[in-house]
Amino acid sequence: MRLRRGDRAVTVIEPRQVPAQYDFLGGSFRQMASALGQIAVEYDLSKRQCHLILMLAGKQERGGLIKMTQAEMAKEMRSKNQPEGWDRTDVSKMLTQLRKIGLIYAVPGKRGQYRFRPEVIFHGTSAEQQAAIAEMPESVPELRLSAQGRKAQP
Repeated sequence: MRLRRGDRAVTVIEPRQVPAQYDFLGGSFRQMASALGQIAVEYDLSKRQCHLILMLAGKQERGGLIKMTQAEMAKEMRSKNQPEGWDRTDVSKMLTQLRKIGLIYAVPGKRGQYRFRPEVIFHGTSAEQQAAIAEMPESVPELRLSAQGRKAQP
């Protein structure tokens, strides 16, 4: 824009949109597909597996990465109500079952790093979710659900 001598320019500065303020317990939230309940039923997940899933969902970093060894997971799961019965071997067996159905996978080459299938449980933006989906190894089994939980076919 060119101004001539004597011309005036007016600059209008509009305030940025204020980010939404949420009030979640714990200060943040994770996105979980409504199909998670159906997955738990159809794959007959145990109460303990569901507890592990929820704990790990809460430990996700932005972008969906979970940085915990199996021993750390077991320690986190022990509580006053359940001081026994959670050891690394228990967690290993549960993770193996969850990996077989395609719900969670170990990040290749990264000890103690896991991700949920990003279409089911994710912490981050839609762009970060798409990147995580693109990075998912081809070896991760496809989650198979009955017609009610299946993604729409193109």
